[in-house]
Amino acid sequence: MREKLIEIDNLIKKAQISEASNLLERLDFDKIQRNDYVLYANLHRRLGNPSIALKTLRPFVRPSARNQQVATPDEILEYSMALIKLGAIIEAKKLIEKISAESHPLASLYLAFGEISSWNYKSARTHLEHFCQHPKAEPYYIKTAKINLLSCYSFLDEPNNARKIFDELKNNPEVKNYTLMYRHVLLLAAQVSLFERKWSETNSLISKVKDTYKDSDQKSKNYILAKWELILKLYMNGPTNESLADLNELRLKASSMNSPEFNRDLDMYEGIFFKDDSKLFRVYFGTPYESYKEKLINTYKYFHTTKLELPNEFHYYLPEGETSDAWIEIGSGKNSYSKSFLKKDSINQRILNVLSSDLYKNPNIYQLNDEAFDESYFNPVSTPNKVKQSIFRLNSWFDTNSIPLAATSSNQFYSLKSKTPIQIRVLLNDSENLELDVICKKLFTAVARNEFSSLQAMETLGVSRRTATRILKQLIHEKKALQTVKGPRSKYILAD
Repeated sequence: MREKLIEIDNLIKKAQISEASNLLERLDFDKIQRNDYVLYANLHRRLGNPSIALKTLRPFVRPSARNQQVATPDEILEYSMALIKLGAIIEAKKLIEKISAESHPLASLYLAFGEISSWNYKSARTHLEHFCQHPKAEPYYIKTAKINLLSCYSFLDEPNNARKIFDELKNNPEVKNYTLMYRHVLLLAAQVSLFERKWSETNSLISKVKDTYKDSDQKSKNYILAKWELILKLYMNGPTNESLADLNELRLKASSMNSPEFNRDLDMYEGIFFKDDSKLFRVYFGTPYESYKEKLINTYKYFHTTKLELPNEFHYYLPEGETSDAWIEIGSGKNSYSKSFLKKDSINQRILNVLSSDLYKNPNIYQLNDEAFDESYFNPVSTPNKVKQSIFRLNSWFDTNSIPLAATSSNQFYSLKSKTPIQIRVLLNDSENLELDVICKKLFTAVARNEFSSLQAMETLGVSRRTATRILKQLIHEKKALQTVKGPRSKYILAD
C-alpha cells in the first residue's frame, strides 16, 4: 500500500493531478497502516481535500476520553497543515508551536505556510530561512521552502535576495522535473522582473511558464498566468480602455475559479493603475491582512510617487448595489436603528467582526470558530452546535434592535445578508495603525516594566483582542517585548 501512496505523491509532484486523485479515491483505507496515515492525509490535503486529512488524524491529535492513543509529532504537523488549508490558522500555529523545530524541521516550514496564508511574509521569511539551514531538512522540502522564500522576497520587494534564489533554482534538474514547482519558480521570477520594470525579461519568463503546459486548453484556463500578463501590459502601456476591458473580461472568465485572493489582487491593481478610489478603499478596508494593506500602500506610492490618502471611514451597502441612509458601524455595533451597541470583545462583536472583516472571502466554520472563540479548537461534534447557537444570538440582537441584518450559512460558509438596504460603516482606527515605538510608549505609561496580559494591552490601546494579539506578536518579533507566560493566561513584559 505504501508503494501506491508514493506513486500518487510522485504524480502530484509532476502535476498529474487527475490521475493522482483517481488513484487516491480507489485506495482501500482499511488496508492502510497507521504509520502511513500521515502520507495518506498529506496526499488528500495537497489534492484539495483537507477535511479528509483532518478526519484521518483527528483520533490521535484530538482523541476522545476513551481513546488513549497519542499523536506523533508528524501527525500533529500534518493535522496542522490541514487546519491551515481550512482557515483555522490560530489553532494550527498553537499545535505546531508544541513541536520542536530542532528535532522536527517541518515545524518551521509549516509555521511559515501558516504565516503566508495570512500574508505575514516577514514572519514567514524568518521561519523559511531557518528551515533551509536545518541539517535534517529533506532536499525536496528545502526546494519547496526556497520557492516560498522567493515568494516572500518578491512580496517584500527584495529583488536581490529573490534573484539569488531564482538563479539557484532555475537550472536545478530536480526542480525542472517537478512541473508545478518549476512553473511556480518561473512565475515568481517574472513578478520580480515585472516590479523591476524589466519588461523583456518578464515576457521571456511568462513565455517559459506557458511552455510548461502540454494541454493548450489547460493553458488558456490558467487565469493566474493571464492576470500577470495583463499586469505586465498595464505596467508597460499604462491604463487604457482596452486594458480595462481585458481586466473585466478576465474577472468574468475567472469567476468559476472562486478565488478570493485572485479577485482581491485584480481590484488592487485596477484601483492603482486607474486611480479608482472606490476599488482601492474596498480592498484596503475589506482586507483583514495588515501586510497586504501595506503592500497596497507601497505599490500605489511606487507607481504614482505619492501617498494614498485614506478616509477616516469606508461605507459599503447590503444588498450590494443598493444605497441607504440607515447604518451600522462594524466593530462597535452602533447603529441608526437603536441606542444599543455591542460590548467590546463579546461573542456577538467577535462574530460580527469576522463576518464583515473580509469583503472578498466568507469565513467557513473552521475560520469562524478559530477567530471568534478564544482557546477553542475545532470539534466536529460540539463546534457546529456552538457556532449555530452563537449565530442565533447575534441574529436575535439584530431582530431586537430592528436591524435588518442576518448572519446566514450555506455549506458551512457564513455571511451577512440584509432584508432591506443598509449602509455598513468601517472605521479607520488610528490606534490599530500606530508605530510600534508609539505603542511601546502607551503600554509603558500603563504598565511600566510590570507583566501585563493581552486584555490589558487591548484596553490600553483601545483595539480589539485580535488586533492586540497581532501587535504583541509584532513587539515580540521586533524584540520590543517578551512573553513571560505562555498558554491561555499569557503574560508579557516590555523589553529594556
